[in-house]
Amino acid sequence: MKDKSLGRGLSSLIPQHQQKDEPSDASKDQGGQTSEQPASSGQEGVGEFQYVEVTTIEPNPYQPRKTFDESALADLASSIAEKGVLQPLVLHKNTDGTGFVLIAGERRWRAAKQAGLYHVPALIQEALADADQARLALIENLQREDLDPIERARGVADLQERFQFTQQQIAEHLHLSRSRVANTLRLLSLPSSAQTALAEGKITEGHAKIIAGLPDVEAQERLLHIILKQTLNVRDTESLVKTAPESYQRPVNERVKHIAGELSERLESKVEVRARKDRYVVTLNMSSEEDLQALAERLNS
Repeated sequence: MKDKSLGRGLSSLIPQHQQKDEPSDASKDQGGQTSEQPASSGQEGVGEFQYVEVTTIEPNPYQPRKTFDESALADLASSIAEKGVLQPLVLHKNTDGTGFVLIAGERRWRAAKQAGLYHVPALIQEALADADQARLALIENLQREDLDPIERARGVADLQERFQFTQQQIAEHLHLSRSRVANTLRLLSLPSSAQTALAEGKITEGHAKIIAGLPDVEAQERLLHIILKQTLNVRDTESLVKTAPESYQRPVNERVKHIAGELSERLESKVEVRARKDRYVVTLNMSSEEDLQALAERLNS
């Protein structure tokens, strides 16, 4: 049976918590500031609210984000130093029970450490098995809006590989269409230069989709170079590929050319075959509606 909590995200974790007492002044003096008391989330779920020492928290191994903007992190640390952590982290206990692993809130945790906090507010989740904790952690991170497209694609691939999820299951958990999941995974087929350009915002997912449809790395790299040099938008890029298809298609081998010639003779019409990345496109050229009707009659006879 599908675990519905995974589709609900953090709402399945954050409770109408019963807050434990804020750490005493003595505990604050052991290593820095603590956080202000956060507001209740107002959401129901399973978990326990408490203040946790920042040094007992481990980063989430399923975090799709591999890099953090140091400038933005410094700004957040400055805000936390002034106001505290206003939204609790979500944690679960590690396997030996000596510390905690992040499910959500890694930026707040990193910034809190930079700000010199000793304790941070957290919701401790213990009800799920390890595999479900991992799935939930990854799903929650993928639902974030500030992941770049490549981070998101790697996270989706991780979800698929670690837990043998189908694209349809991933789509249901992330509230996306299956085609969107497929297109997201397709980004990982791009050459590294295109992945970097996409992650850095130099091209869009629309550009990336066009590049990914080209037959080989050489053609993909060539188109990427033109997009960046001429600052083409997606529509211009589509037009370029359509008006100069010979520059972005796979060469047709002699055997395919021979087959195209035989088809032309049998159908009494010019047949063109173009090789795309993963398929052949066959085009019949007809000079009139009558020729098209005659071809249909020959095919039906």
